Amino acid sequence: MFAASLENHVSPSFAAKAIKEIVSGKRTAMRHPVRPDAEGFLAFRTSMNDNEWANSTCVNDENWIAGMEQMGLGVRSCMEEAIIHEFGNLVLYKVK
Repeated sequence: MFAASLENHVSPSFAAKAIKEIVSGKRTAMRHPVRPDAEGFLAFRTSMNDNEWANSTCVNDENWIAGMEQMGLGVRSCMEEAIIHEFGNLVLYKVK
């Protein structure tokens, strides 16, 4: 996920602007998305309850990749085909 986010790098000035707006009182929401893919991530998170969110990390790679792509992070290109270890239907891949 980190490698994919590097491919869609956003200038730190976006975060600085958000912080300035928060401190000055121009932003009063609980969350302050800065990156273009943040809205998709927050929408994905709010689409489920806390138990569903916690269980969403217990998925196989294909489902995890699909979830990341649904949030706007193209992580598939950052995954290698080399399998490190298999645990039943959970497969760990070496990251590029």
